[in-house]
Amino acid sequence: GESGVYSARNQAQYPMTASLRAKFHNRINEARTNTMVGEPREITPSNLGLLADWTDHDQPPSDIRNLRLMNGQVFGITGNSVQFTRTIQPEHWPALYEFKVGRQSGETLQAIEVYRENNLVCYTDSSVWRFQLIGVSAIDSRLVQIQSPVGCVGKRAVAVLDQGPHVFMAKSGLYIFDGDRVQEASFAIEELFEDSDHEDYINPTYMSTVQMAAHRDRIWISNGRDAANDRLLVVDFQDIQNPKFSTKVDSITTLWREEGGNVLVGGTADGRMFTMDSGNADGHTAIQWDVKTKDFVHNDETVVSRYQKVVLDADTGGADTTVTVNANLDDKIQTATLTFTGTQAGRRTYQKRLPSFIQGRSVNVTVSSSAKAARHLYGVGFEYEGAEGV
Repeated sequence: GESGVYSARNQAQYPMTASLRAKFHNRINEARTNTMVGEPREITPSNLGLLADWTDHDQPPSDIRNLRLMNGQVFGITGNSVQFTRTIQPEHWPALYEFKVGRQSGETLQAIEVYRENNLVCYTDSSVWRFQLIGVSAIDSRLVQIQSPVGCVGKRAVAVLDQGPHVFMAKSGLYIFDGDRVQEASFAIEELFEDSDHEDYINPTYMSTVQMAAHRDRIWISNGRDAANDRLLVVDFQDIQNPKFSTKVDSITTLWREEGGNVLVGGTADGRMFTMDSGNADGHTAIQWDVKTKDFVHNDETVVSRYQKVVLDADTGGADTTVTVNANLDDKIQTATLTFTGTQAGRRTYQKRLPSFIQGRSVNVTVSSSAKAARHLYGVGFEYEGAEGV
């Protein structure tokens, strides 16, 4: 089976009080930043780095947002227009370097995203436009409206797949823009947008604050800005003609992709942070899962977490399933084995306490079964019950 990596980040910021618990499912890893150890560092021009003093350059509009970099120029939304910088001079925002998008009354410019290298796609609440570079600079360009039956619902309601296409949310569903045309991608889950009695109904009242981000071939969509719409919709576009959908109840208020590390980061209103990944499928061989934790300092001691309970998010295929946990702490291996019996086919969450806690800076988890049943492993996680200085 494919090996997955589960990154336990920044356990650091929790003071070691009694019964600290972090629960992971669907490979969402809580980084626990709701209580900081020490004071956060203030960001000032001296430690951030000052690129330009606005007294000597063309300032950007005060309401500039949705900044995107394309072909050496920075683009941003201001009102219902897009303004951009000089080439390779992000400190210069000439007032004439601007173009208007859509009708200037009764239509709102929501978002912009780069398509391939020389196209900036502009999404309004009722239309889609492509700004295409023709020459070296955006001065030489053209703006073309794309035939589309819908517009975009919010400022963060567009995500870019690694293959290039854009996925955006409209009030009636999810749509794909492939560079030439717009087509619906959510026929299989139309009831989520149309049936107000459905348990995973996406309430259009809260769509304007939807958060979307891409990770590999998957789009993560959070409607969790309000308790009445606390759903996380995950769409797998590995087969772009036949996407797969799943939903979770998670009130995630922001999603961002960390480009350098190819990591998707989510956060909640109460200060928690998560890193995101997705599930792996396997036949009847064992599935390996690697975990690497992060040391941190508390009361002048180096601290590592204590693993107390295993949380398994899986479809076991109805077979008894064995989970072996090997924790490595300074080349000393601690091993614990759990067996989940009486499991049922279908995706479920299982929890079981280890015989005794184990500590480790890295952990290898093996999930196996003697039965030749197809199994799907979506997440392995732990509950932590305190920590110990070493």
